[in-house]
Amino acid sequence: MEDEKGDHLMGDRKRPSVAVVGSGSLGRYYLLGLLDVSFPLEIYVVDVDPGALAESKAVWEVAGRPGGHLLNFLSSPRGLPNLVDLAIVATTADHRAEVARRVVDESRVAYWVFEKVLGQSIEDLEVLGSIASTSEAAWVNTWGRSIDWYQQVRALAGRGGPYGFSATGGSWGMGCNSIHLIDLCSWWSGEGLAFVDASGLGSRWWPAKRPGFHEPSGRLEAVFDGGSTLTMIARPPGPGPDGSSVAGRDHLDQIIVDAPTGRWEFEGPWSESNGIARGPDGDLVHGRISYQSERTAPLVQEILLDGRCGLTAMAESVALHRPLLEALIDHWNGVTGETGSLVPIT
Repeated sequence: MEDEKGDHLMGDRKRPSVAVVGSGSLGRYYLLGLLDVSFPLEIYVVDVDPGALAESKAVWEVAGRPGGHLLNFLSSPRGLPNLVDLAIVATTADHRAEVARRVVDESRVAYWVFEKVLGQSIEDLEVLGSIASTSEAAWVNTWGRSIDWYQQVRALAGRGGPYGFSATGGSWGMGCNSIHLIDLCSWWSGEGLAFVDASGLGSRWWPAKRPGFHEPSGRLEAVFDGGSTLTMIARPPGPGPDGSSVAGRDHLDQIIVDAPTGRWEFEGPWSESNGIARGPDGDLVHGRISYQSERTAPLVQEILLDGRCGLTAMAESVALHRPLLEALIDHWNGVTGETGSLVPIT
């Protein structure tokens, strides 16, 4: 609750407390989903940007303040209660580790959900891993393994590798979104990630849709410890309506899974309306990727009621992020001539 002076109160501890840290577009999708949780929550929306907080407040007002939830809008983590049952960190990657550190300076957090990519450097991974180790559990929102459509096809395809995975498309944001595919293929194959080969990337990194961030194009390959491989290809961005070439505006066109039992081809693999998976025997499985606003309420309810969820556990995700970041940092430094320890992806 919020008084006229902007002071924030802890609220009724009978209500689980959920903090959404970062109220940009993704944070607002989380908030919209939280409003569908079936029991009352004490929700804290945290952002340093007054405009972002105002837009989040508008989401709540337009939704009609449903569910008996209480909302607090904070400009910093300093207004959080001593205990936060669940913290969802939806900031951009360049701020994620520092923001999480500021949260734990103010509150004890029972459960975390972090957005991908976890950070821009190996140091970010270490900071977040350390923070998460003090909580009950933490997960990363690489959502592929939790999607019913992928689960159905994986069951039909049967187990047994090694697998040959490939993913191709236009300028689909391969730097930041490749972790979704690496995580999906690790789950599908049951294998850990051995290394990432960035030697096939192009000689230029392109400005991303979010100012200050960049994306590569070309070929990126992940090799898993059981012999499976994942080849990812993103084409360079074409000029937009204003004539500029900005990466990340296009879609991922196709994912192919080659296994000893046959080939499965996903068309529109990240479609939120209607994708198709075609199997080796003419099987067709229609599916879609549900919106974050649809996934949030079931996710939060499962975490708060059962202490578990279908997302990737933090330690497993860190192990997948590390080889990816190492490869991308090396390539970025080689292209730019820098000698830094981070890569500007989000």
